[in-house]
Formats: sequence, structure tokens, C-alpha cells
Amino acid sequence: MPNDVDTKTVVQDTSVNTKTTKTKRHALVKRLHNFIPPFPAWKKPVKQAIALLIGVIMTLSDRCREAIGPGSLLCAIVVIFYFPARTFGVVLEDVIYGALGATIAAAYTILAMFCANLARDPTDPIAVQPESSGVLAIFMFIGVFVVSNIRQRIPRATFACINASIMFAFVLTDASSINGFTPSLAWQFLIPICIGSAICVAVAMLIWPEDSITNYMSVLTKGLEAHNAFFKEHSEAFLGISPISSSSYSQTTPTSSSLSVLHDRLQNNTLTLIDCKRAVHRDILFSRVNGQDISKLTQLTKTLQSPLYGIGVSHIVKDDICNSEPDHEVAVFKDTIQEISNMFEPLAEACHGATTNIIERLHEFHDTKPRSTLNSILWPFPRLFTFNRRQQHDPEKVGKKYSSVGLSNILNQCKGVDWWPVVAPLQQHSEPLSLYVVSFYRHQLSNYCQRLISLLEFIEHLESTRKCRRLWIPSHKAIRKRFQQTHQDVSHDGTGGMNEETLVTGLSLVRTNTRINDTETSYEQQPRRPSTLLSTPSHSSPRKTTMYYRDPDVDPPTTRMQRFWFKMHLLYSWLLQPQTFFAFKAAGGCCVLAIPFYLPWTVDWYMEWRGNWALIILQVWASSSMSGLFFFNSLLRFAGTAFGGILGMLVWEMTRANPYGMAVVLFVGFVLLYHVFVSKPMYRVVPMLTAVTMMLVVLYSYNFKVGVFQGNWPVYTIAGKRVLLVIIGLVAASIITMFPAPMTARVELRKRLAQTLRSIGGMYSILASQILIPETATVASTEEQAKGLRRLALELQRQIADERSFLQLSTYEPPLRGRFPKENYISVLQHVSTMADLVYLMGTATNEMQAHVRQQIAEAMAEHRRDYAASIVTIIKLLATTLSSKMALPAYMIAPEEARERYARALKNRITIRPDNINHPSFFCYSAYVVTSTAFVQELQNLLEVVERLVGVEDPQEWLRMHIQ
Repeated sequence: MPNDVDTKTVVQDTSVNTKTTKTKRHALVKRLHNFIPPFPAWKKPVKQAIALLIGVIMTLSDRCREAIGPGSLLCAIVVIFYFPARTFGVVLEDVIYGALGATIAAAYTILAMFCANLARDPTDPIAVQPESSGVLAIFMFIGVFVVSNIRQRIPRATFACINASIMFAFVLTDASSINGFTPSLAWQFLIPICIGSAICVAVAMLIWPEDSITNYMSVLTKGLEAHNAFFKEHSEAFLGISPISSSSYSQTTPTSSSLSVLHDRLQNNTLTLIDCKRAVHRDILFSRVNGQDISKLTQLTKTLQSPLYGIGVSHIVKDDICNSEPDHEVAVFKDTIQEISNMFEPLAEACHGATTNIIERLHEFHDTKPRSTLNSILWPFPRLFTFNRRQQHDPEKVGKKYSSVGLSNILNQCKGVDWWPVVAPLQQHSEPLSLYVVSFYRHQLSNYCQRLISLLEFIEHLESTRKCRRLWIPSHKAIRKRFQQTHQDVSHDGTGGMNEETLVTGLSLVRTNTRINDTETSYEQQPRRPSTLLSTPSHSSPRKTTMYYRDPDVDPPTTRMQRFWFKMHLLYSWLLQPQTFFAFKAAGGCCVLAIPFYLPWTVDWYMEWRGNWALIILQVWASSSMSGLFFFNSLLRFAGTAFGGILGMLVWEMTRANPYGMAVVLFVGFVLLYHVFVSKPMYRVVPMLTAVTMMLVVLYSYNFKVGVFQGNWPVYTIAGKRVLLVIIGLVAASIITMFPAPMTARVELRKRLAQTLRSIGGMYSILASQILIPETATVASTEEQAKGLRRLALELQRQIADERSFLQLSTYEPPLRGRFPKENYISVLQHVSTMADLVYLMGTATNEMQAHVRQQIAEAMAEHRRDYAASIVTIIKLLATTLSSKMALPAYMIAPEEARERYARALKNRITIRPDNINHPSFFCYSAYVVTSTAFVQELQNLLEVVERLVGVEDPQEWLRMHIQ
């Protein structure tokens, strides 16, 4: 028995130990499983690594290398720049641009070699001659200047410029040491560039292709869900009678925070949705919807933001009224809201349910569910076998509770309500804002419902016409738009800018000769500057006009001589533009680095060292970016270059020149590097430079080993030369970028904020003119004006997005002479973005008013209204000027709140609202204008206080105190 007991005890202890071991093993496996990222996180790095591996094989394979030529190494280099792990359409577009740029550069280099051969003395046996080298250097300078200028001004031409830079760096330098005219030299480098481009297209199309329309639908549904949650939250908060928790917008900090939160929540997905839409337009689609349908969906979705923002503003204004007005007026106000809630709560619930139903029905057009891991790994085979077996969803079986007709009936019932009995008690309030805010909410709710009806109608149209999936080819309009620049780069001169596109398309604010130019550089054609134009008759045709910038120094030219010198002045101003000046520096730097190629006593060793890579690195990495960001990226580039050299030596020593081993080890290295590239966007430069340098070391060592290049250098010598050349290029790029004067993000942020304020002031002037000038008020608003207003609003949002980027970049620039007041600039940016949203709401409300109503408003109290608008516009202009020039504010000026109070008192004493006015449709538009204008003025007041903390106020009494004796 004791033995049996001992045996049982041992068995129990063994089982306990076994369970403990299994538990530890499971915990270790689970920990490792959690540590390793899931397959979707590895898909893009593996896809990029496959493309790079194919490019490396072009050099490691003897047959491929012999067919391509000595420039086969460029196949892998080109793949790095293209990044084929994107959607097929985007990669194809970049490849087309890149191939076009490389082809044009090849033709240019052939012309350069032909001209250099004409200058070469055929009787001189020395190939490197001063005349031919001078011709090649001139062509090098001109080519790099043009390419750098294009790259700075047209972001879409980046890949074309990179390929052209590679062609210039190799062909225009190697040609100096070759006697005769040899156009085949250009083909030696053009062929591998085209092959690398073809590899990128093939990998993007055949290996786990990114589905652009799935990405779009995912972003669209998330945006609609966010809009629906926003609507439910703020609509219920407005219609509820419980105390509101948000703070009054009459206080500086809470108001800005509340309104900026509205902006951030609504604008969070807008720019991403637009980018996804553009990616869809570049793809060949297999879906129920095409590119035009996607554009329409995007347009209808963007129209929801304005009324949603208005509903949020009405909630904040209601909060202010409840917290600031007397108790008896607040009680009447809450009773009115309770009555409004009984009327409009069914419409609000219908809008919320309709949006939910829209999201469900959108899933039927294109499934947004992500693929499983096994499905992704075995792509496309599971799709081929399971596509036809997939359950087809019948749109009629979806919870189709809401239709456009049903929602229209609910909206019409709410619009038919007699509004006067509801809001009549609010007429006795000391402040009429309570009357306007409830009318404003009704107006915004009706607008939101109407736009949901338009979205429902379009979805119903799609359901009736798009029964099954089919192939869609990009339309002619979509292809044509690819060659048009749709996004301007940020201004670099600090005063904003303007280009020809804004003048042609009317996206800028055109002013007449009654206003002078408010910028420091009148003739600089920079992006995103409102056009300040002076119109004078043209001598060629009486119907045409020649537009000139308003210059206070000189009048517009009238004679031929004056026009000639005016054009010379424009040329001089263009040469001094930051983009042009940077192109000069880049071209000069490349010519300096290429000097050893053009001297007979240095060309041999420089060719042996392959000094071309210093020129390539200089052209690729030199940029006119902010100084702090450039220094930070330069450190990362140096680190990536050093890591790449070390890894290249390790790979070579591990594989011992075995091409199969090199391919395997390089593939693993590429996967790990690009996982860092994808997961750590801030440090993307490090893995990219590491991959470039590692490939250069390994492939050059292999080429020396197999006899492609003459010599027998050890790997550490090759690695040292490659790293040294890359560092030389980076140092040259740093010198070019930082001298003579680097740009700082905080200074650029201040000047760009000033430019955005000018644009907002211009928009406010345009809107005010519609209710100030009777001749303008009588003209009905056109669809083109509404479209132009939307474009201006979108352009303002893009400007503000750039300014947010500048604010983030300022963290890389710690100031040495004092602390950077970042919190003040955050407040300024929040106020400016809120003012941009409010001025757009004011514009939509003004355009929706009937012409005769606008005329009545313009004729009533015209003088008071004009004084009020002049005060607001002057304050905006003054704030923009003080921010741009760091000039102190004047000691005496009218505050926006004071101007608003004077105007409100005049309105209260002279204008009486009658029942027939209350029920007029334009009254709700006018209420929207009044509420948003009030919020706009309050934001301007808060902005004035923040700017005052930044620039200060003039103190005349200080002078009196100093001269008291």
C-alpha cells in the first residue's frame, strides 16, 4: 500500500509538472504569436522584397546581365524608388511618367553626345578634351536645372525626374572618356530603367494586387459611420433639454477647442477619401461601380459635411445661450426647444436610420471584408474557385427601410410646419440669437436630410442599373486629369503665391484695381496666393484685356520698351524664386561633382570609383525642405548608409559569392527592412538607404568577381567606396539645401497662416458684397459660383493641412535664442481652421437666399452693414499683415466683438421680424448667416487675443513716460 501511494503521488506530481510545462509552452507560443505581426502587416514588405529580388536576379543571372548590359544593377535601384506595393493604377501612372522622363533624358543625352563629338578634335588620341567636356558640362547644367525645376513645381513628375537624373549622371559623364559618337551608351542605361519599371508593374498587378475600390469603400463607410455618429450626438444634444456639458464659446479656450473638435471629426477622412478616389480612377476595375460612380459618391458624401458642421455649431451656440442669458429667458428657450424636438425628432431619427441603411447598401456594391490569411497567401487560386460560389446578395433583401421618396415625405411634413407659433415667445428675448439658432438648426437639419435624399436617389439608381460586376476601363476624362496638376506645393517665399493655373481656373480671389497688392513680391508667381490684378486694355484687341499685378512703385507698361523691361523684370523675379534658385544650386553642385569626369588626369580613377553615384544621390536627396527636417533626415540617411555598408559586407561574407545564397539572404534582408519601412513612417529613410547601399556593395562586389568590371578589390574596399560616394552626395545635398539661407518651419508656418487669413478675408469680402451691394444682390447665384465656393473651401482646407504639417515639423527645429510658443500657434491654427469652416457656411447660406431677399437686406441699413463688414475685413487684413511682418498691433482699434455689438444694437432698434418673414424660406438661410457670422466674429476676437500675445501692441504711453523730463 505505501508503494502504491508513493506511485500515485509520483504520477500526480508528473502530471502536474506536465501540465505546468504545457502551460508554459502554450504561453511562450502565444507570446511569440503576439510578437510576430500578422500576415497583412507582412504582405507589402514581402511584395516589395519579391520585386527587389527579381531586380537583383537581373544582375546575378549571367544570361540576364549579358542581355541587359553593364547597367543591369539599375533594375533593382529603380524598383526601390517605385515601391510597387501600391495599387496597380498608381504604380502604372508612376511608371509611365518615369519611362517618359527616362526616354526624354535619353534623347537629350544623345543630343549632348552628338554636340560634344562635334567639338572634339578627331586627330587627338586623348578622349577627354576641354572642348567636348565643356559641352557635356553645359548640357549637364541645363538638364539638371530643368529637371530640378520641374520636380519642385510638379510633384507628379518626381519619378520622371529621378530617372532623368540617373540618365544624366551616367551618360553625360561616361561620354567624356569615349571617342566618337556612341548613342548606344544611352541605351545601356535606358534599358535597365525600363526593365525595372516593367518589374514594378508586373509585381503590382500579379502578386497580391491592392484593390483600390475596396480601400475606397472601406474609407467611405468609415466616414459615413463617423458622420452618422456625429449627427446623432449633436442632434440629440440640441433637441434635449438637459444641461449641456460643453463650455460656452464666449470663452477663448473652450470655444476654440469645441469648434476645432467639430472640424477634426468631420475633416478626418475627407482628404483620404479624395486620395482613394483618385487611386480608383487610375485602376482597371472589376466591380458594380465605375470611376464616375465613385466620383459622384465622393461628391455627395462631401456635401454632408457642411450641414453637419452647422448642426454642431447650433449645439454650441445653444449651450452658450443656456449658460449666459437670464433664467426666465432660458426657461422659455428650453420650452421652445422641447416643442421643436416633438416636431423634428422623427426627421432626425429618419436621417440617422437612412444613413445606417445607406452604409449597409453600399456593402452590396463591393464587399469590403478583408481576405483571410490563407486566401491572401494562395491568391488568386481561392478566388478563382470560390467567386462563382459566393452568395449573391439581393438588394431587396437588405433592410431597405428608407427610400428617397419616403424620406422626402417626412421632410415635406416638417417643412410644412407653421414656424411662427413655435418661435413667437423668443421674440421677447433681449438677444435675438435664440430665435436665429433654432431656425438655423431647422435649416441645417433640412439641408442634411435633402443631401441624404440625393445620396439615396443615387444609390437607388445604382441598384437599378448596376446589377452585376464587370470590367471598367478608366475614362478619357480620368486619363486626361492625370496630366493636370491638382495639388500645389507649399509656398516657399513666405508671402504666399499664385500661378497661372489659379488665374485660369478661377480658384483664387480676383480683385480689381481698387485694391493694391498686399504681398511683398508682386511679380513672383508662387502657388496659393490670391490674385491681385490690375486690368488695362490690350493694344491687340478692344475685347481682350491684359492683366497686370498692381505695383505701387510703377504704373502698368504702355509702350514697347516698357513691356520689354517688364518682361525682363518678370524673368529676373522668376530667377530669384526659391524653386528656380534651388534648381540653380542643384545644377551647379552636380557640375562641381562631375568635374573629375571632365579632366584627363582624374577621369580614370573617378570612373573606377563609379563617382556617378554621388551625382545621383545629390539629385535625388537634395530638396528645399525645412531646415530642421532636413537635418533630421540627413542624420537618418547617414545612419542608413552606414548600416547598408555593414550589411553588404556581412551578406557577401556569408554567401561567399554564391548567387543563390545572395538572393536568399538579400530577400530576407529586404523583407525585414521594408517591414520597418511600412511600420515606422518616421524612419523610412533609414531602411531605404540601407537597402540601396547594401545592394550596391553586394552587386558591385559580384560584378568585380565575375569580371564585369576590371579589378579584384576586397569587399571592404568596395563597401568603403560605395559608402563614401553616398556620403559625398548627401553632404553636397546638405550644403546645397542649407546655403545661403535655410528655411525654418516655424517661420513658414507664421507666414502661411497670414496667407490663409488673407484668403479667408477675401472670401468674407465676396460673401459680404452679396448683401451689401444692391446690384450684386439682385443677381441670382449660379451653379458655377457654388462650385467655385466649394473649391475655395477645399483649397483652404489643403492650406490648413499644410500648416499643420509645418507645425509638426517645427519640433525638429529647437530654437536657440528663445522658446517657441507652440501653444499659441496651435490656438491660431485652430481658430483659422474654424473660421474657414464658418465662412464656407456663410457662403452656402448666402447663395441659398433668394435674390430679392438679398436685395432687401442690402438696401436695409446699408450704411451700418457696410461699416460692420469693413471693420471685420480690416481686422482680418491687419492680423494677416502683423503675422507676416511681425509688426505690433496698433494701440487703438475697434475689436470684432465691439463692432458686432454696435451692429446688433442697430438691428434691434430698426428691424422688426414679422410672421410672414418667419415662414419665408430665405429667413432660415438668413438665420444661418447670422449664427455663423456671430460665431465667426467670436473666433476672430479669440484670434485677435492670441495674435496680440504673439506680436504685442504698440504702447504710445511708453514714449510719453520716456520723455517726461
